[in-house]
Amino acid sequence: MTKAQRFRCGFRASVEGMDEERVLARLDRIDALDRNGAAPGELLAELRGLLHEAEDSARAQERNVREGVVERLHTAPHGT
Repeated sequence: MTKAQRFRCGFRASVEGMDEERVLARLDRIDALDRNGAAPGELLAELRGLLHEAEDSARAQERNVREGVVERLHTAPHGT
């Protein structure tokens, strides 16, 4: 079992909105690099890539939430 497979259930909530296959593929690459004795810089590059994708996804989710709130405010009945 790869690390990606072990993390799959633990990351499910964290990768919501992200391409799960891409995340798992990157985790598999990180695992393979580690198993093959890759230089720390190579591992860090993959981890940074994963982090950047997570940050991009989080920003997109925040933007979607904000847009949803604005839309609900526009369509909500106005009290007097």
